[in-house]
Amino acid sequence: MGCVRVYVPYGHDWYPYFMRRLAERPANVWFVLKSVLRERRPSQ
Repeated sequence: MGCVRVYVPYGHDWYPYFMRRLAERPANVWFVLKSVLRERRPSQ
């Protein structure tokens, strides 16, 4: 059985860290955008 870890940056400097991590791997930008859009879509 697998294990799932959720990593959530927090603290005073979370936003610059988050932006730096996105810049390191541009594919993550699309992953985040798709996730946000999927959550905003109304349920059927």
